[in-house]
Amino acid sequence: MRSPIARPILLAGACLIVLAGCQASDSNSSTFSLSGTIEGTEVFIRSEVAGKLIQLEVEQGDFVEVGQLLGTIDHEKLEIQRAETEADLELVRIRLTQAKRDLELTRQRVQSHVQESEASLAYAQSRLELALAGEREEERANAAEEVREVQASLRKAEEDLRRMERLVSEGVVPQERLDGAQAVYDQTLARFRAAQNRLSMMVQGTRKEDIDAARAQEQSAQAELAMVRADLSLIPLKEEEVAVGRSRVKKAARRLDLIEARIRDAFLYSPIGGVVAEKFQEPGEVVTVGMPIVSVSDLRKVWLWVYVPERDLGRIRLRDEASVEVDAYPGRQFPGRVVFIRQEAEFTPKNIQTKEERVNLVFGVKVEVNNPDGILKPGLPADALLIRR
Repeated sequence: MRSPIARPILLAGACLIVLAGCQASDSNSSTFSLSGTIEGTEVFIRSEVAGKLIQLEVEQGDFVEVGQLLGTIDHEKLEIQRAETEADLELVRIRLTQAKRDLELTRQRVQSHVQESEASLAYAQSRLELALAGEREEERANAAEEVREVQASLRKAEEDLRRMERLVSEGVVPQERLDGAQAVYDQTLARFRAAQNRLSMMVQGTRKEDIDAARAQEQSAQAELAMVRADLSLIPLKEEEVAVGRSRVKKAARRLDLIEARIRDAFLYSPIGGVVAEKFQEPGEVVTVGMPIVSVSDLRKVWLWVYVPERDLGRIRLRDEASVEVDAYPGRQFPGRVVFIRQEAEFTPKNIQTKEERVNLVFGVKVEVNNPDGILKPGLPADALLIRR
């Protein structure tokens, strides 16, 4: 991108407009004439990157619009750097995504293991407490009730078995019915014996080996929970990896933004509409940062400075109308107006012709002139006729 710097244009070595004098028919006249030199705005488009100027789109005197491309500086190396940085950015983004996934999986796995271990420990502690306390009276009563219920079922199963044996011997039912009754009887008998054993163990109380086994299970569950909780330290490490990944992504993105900004700076655009006033470089030349490439003058509005003696300052107001004439276009008048009056007096500029005038104190007055056709050029001598409204 260009680095434009605007400055007033003055040709023929003049830096300020010359006061030719206040000319009026009398001190009460509503108009009086002052002389000066046309000035305009010139913007220098400068290089913000170093490299070879590979293209210049304009010539001196060409009209350009705001934002128009003026020239291009070689940026091939920057394009290579951009491609490399884009690849680096994609890589660190992939790694960041993987780090986030690892963090989430680690968090889920560790937390799940902790919950499972806590549940196992709670179960082992309850079994140990139960073994130490023995069976409750209610549980023994339930066990005795179960024995009675299963015993009743066993009697019924035995009766069914005897009936099937008789019916089979008489040939009334097939052998399969007897086999089914026998299976039911055997299952019910096994249930009855198991219920009796449970009731017997409850009546006798918990054995020492069962208490030892429950205590060992509780200790094992505590050790497993401690080991799993130690894995919780993995979560901060994974979080740190994610933070580092984010930092690397931000740094790579900033590097890419910087390179892209430098690539944009390799294209020179006009910040204003106007005329190419001067070309300072040609295609093929190597330019450095800050070196001017071209300058563009905005001639739509020009101005001239005139200098008014202190005795005449009260006759001038802001927005007073003016009519400007130049020798290059005799008889043609250009409308203007007073846009600024300096608040402090100064000595008459050195380019005033006579020594007597240079020692006078004057006030600078800026007269802005409409120049839609761009025919008024900086450096043209001009006369401004100021008109009091």
